[in-house]
Amino acid sequence: MPKNSSMRYAQLRWKNDREQRRRFSPSLLRYCRLRLPENLCDTAFKAFGFLIPSFLRPDQWTSEVPLAKKTSSQTSWLNGLRGVAALFVVCHHSTLLLFSWDIHRAYRSTSDHIIQLPILRLIVSGLPQVCIFFVVSGYSISLTALSHISARRYDDLQRSLASSLVRCHSRLFVPAISVALMTALWSHWGLFAEENWSDVPAFPSRPVPRDDSLWRQLLDWARRSIKHADPMQNSIHDTKGFAYDIDQWTIPLEFAGSMVVYLLLAALSRFRTVMRLSILVGVMAWQLIVSTSWVAFLFVGGMFLADLDIFISNSNRKAESTLTRPAHHLRSLRSRILRHIRNFLWTLLLLLSLYLLSAPEINLGPKDGLSAPGYQSFQSLIPTSYWEMGKEDYFLIPIGAFLLILCVSRCSLLQRPFTTSFALYLGRISYSLYLVHGPLLYTFGAWLAGKVARVPGGDGEHTGGFLHPGLVYIAFWPLAMWWADVVCCGVDEPVVSGLRILWERLEFKG
Repeated sequence: MPKNSSMRYAQLRWKNDREQRRRFSPSLLRYCRLRLPENLCDTAFKAFGFLIPSFLRPDQWTSEVPLAKKTSSQTSWLNGLRGVAALFVVCHHSTLLLFSWDIHRAYRSTSDHIIQLPILRLIVSGLPQVCIFFVVSGYSISLTALSHISARRYDDLQRSLASSLVRCHSRLFVPAISVALMTALWSHWGLFAEENWSDVPAFPSRPVPRDDSLWRQLLDWARRSIKHADPMQNSIHDTKGFAYDIDQWTIPLEFAGSMVVYLLLAALSRFRTVMRLSILVGVMAWQLIVSTSWVAFLFVGGMFLADLDIFISNSNRKAESTLTRPAHHLRSLRSRILRHIRNFLWTLLLLLSLYLLSAPEINLGPKDGLSAPGYQSFQSLIPTSYWEMGKEDYFLIPIGAFLLILCVSRCSLLQRPFTTSFALYLGRISYSLYLVHGPLLYTFGAWLAGKVARVPGGDGEHTGGFLHPGLVYIAFWPLAMWWADVVCCGVDEPVVSGLRILWERLEFKG
C-alpha cells in the first residue's frame, strides 16, 4: 500500500475510533467533550482512561468484553467458580476486621449467630475458598495438556508444558509483587493504621513494614519480594505470609502445586488413561493421609477430575457413534431420565461437600469439648497426624473442596450459577481482587470502620449486629471492585499477554 494511502487509512481509522469513543462514553465524559478542546479530551483519555472500569468502557478501549459474556466453553464455569470463591475470601477477611472471633467458631460453642450454621458459614470462611482455588487451578492448568495426551499429540504436549513452565512463575509473582509495591508506598505514606480502631474485632489492624525514608522502604520491599518469589526458599508445606500482604501466603503454594501437576503430566503422559487415573488416586491418598500435604492433594485432585472428564466425554462419544438410529432414539429418551436422576444424586453429594467445607476452623476437636454439632461423626476419620499439628480442619475441608468440584464438573445444572455474566466477570478480576483487597481493607476499610464506630450507637461491638459493618461494606465494595478492575486491566492482563508474546518470540520453531 502506498505511503499516502496508509496515512489516509490511519487517519480515517483514528477518526472512526474517536467517533466510537464519543458515542459510547459515559454522559460525564460526553459533557466534558462539549466544553473542552477535543485534543485535550483525547489526551486525558489516553493518560487516565485506565482508571475507568472496564464495564464502562467501549470495546475499543479494552481487549476484554466489559461484563464478561456467556461463552459456549464447557469449562467457563471454572472462572465463575473462581470468582465467587474470591468474593467470599474478601468477605472472610473483612469479618476479621469488623467482627470478633465468635462468628468463626462452631455453632453454639460460645454463641449462636445464624452465620455460624453449616453451609451459611461459607460466606465468612477463608480456608474453604483457598481449597476451591487450588482444585480449580489443578483442573485448569492440566486440561490442555491432558487433551493433547488423549489425542496422542505429544509434540503439542511438550510445547504446552514448556510454555506453562516458563510462564508460571512470572504469571503468579509479577502481579503480586507489583501490588506489594503499592502497599509499600501506602505504608511509607502512613495510610495503614498503627493503632487498633477497636479491641473487639479479631484483627482490627495489620502491621506492615514502614520506613520514613522512601529509598529504604523500596529496598526493604525489594528484599522481601525477592525472598517471597524465590521458589527455593518456599516449599509446598509453607504457610508463611508476606510482610507486605500476609494474604499472599497462598501464592508460593500455588506455584509449588503447579509444579507437582506439571511433573505428573510429564511422567504419566505415556500411560493408559485407566492406569493414570489409578496412579493419581494413589498419589492423592498418600498426600492427604500420609504426607499431610493438603495442597498437593488438591492440585492432584484437580488434575484427576480433568482427566476423568476427558475420559468420560470420549467414552460417551464413542458409545453414541456406534448406536443405530432407532437405538439412538431410545438411548436419548433413557438418557434424559437418567440425567434427572444423576442431577438429583449430584445435588445430594453437593450438600455433603458443602457440609464438609463448612467444618469450623475453631472448636472442632475434643480439646474444645466436641463443640461442633454434626461433625463429631467425622472426627474418627481424621488421621492422628492432623490432631498432633492442631489442623483437624485441614483434612475435612480439602475433601469437601474436591467433592464440590467433582459435583459441579459432572452436573451441568450446578454449573449454571457460575456461567452468568457477573460470575464470569468476577472470575476475570478474581486474582486482582485477591491481591488488592487486603491492603484496601486495612487502609480505607480500617479508617472507615473507625469513623462509622463514632456514629451514635457505633461502639464497635459488632459481634451481635450488622448495621455498622453494613455501612462499611456499602462504601468498601465499590472501591474494591473498581481497584481490582484497574489492577486487572493495568497489571494482570498485560502481564499475561506480555508473557505469551515473549514465549512466542523465544520459542524455537525449527
